[in-house]
Amino acid sequence: MPFGEESTKAFVADYYKLQWERIAHHEDQRLKFSSMIAAGSIAGIGLVARFSEQIGLESMVVSCFALCAANILAVMFCRKSRMWVKYHQKKAEQLSEELEPGISEIIKKVDKPNSEDDVFRRERIFIYLHVAFIIASIALILTRVPINCA
Repeated sequence: MPFGEESTKAFVADYYKLQWERIAHHEDQRLKFSSMIAAGSIAGIGLVARFSEQIGLESMVVSCFALCAANILAVMFCRKSRMWVKYHQKKAEQLSEELEPGISEIIKKVDKPNSEDDVFRRERIFIYLHVAFIIASIALILTRVPINCA
């Protein structure tokens, strides 16, 4: 069934809104996942540091490697979610050009900062945090493993 011009414009407008909802969903997922891994990492590193002598060297090393693996997954998740955010932003931009070229031109005239060059954009801050947890886990292993240099 062919759409009329009004119903087509309504569909495109709803689809445009959907892209921004998807962006918000990806941002929210990244925040929740990163926060969950960060909280677990803080607790895990603290517990391993506190009880490293009681749990034994092998358990401590396995725990630290598990923390590293979880944080590597979080880094990958952050990078992947950025890709999807950019994808939906591009779709929304193309839809706004199709839906209302005049509004699209006004939006393009706004001097938007280039987030690609920003070393402190949200996604990278989360990545830095997870890398810090990886480094802390490795440092914890290195400080607790007896090294015989003789």
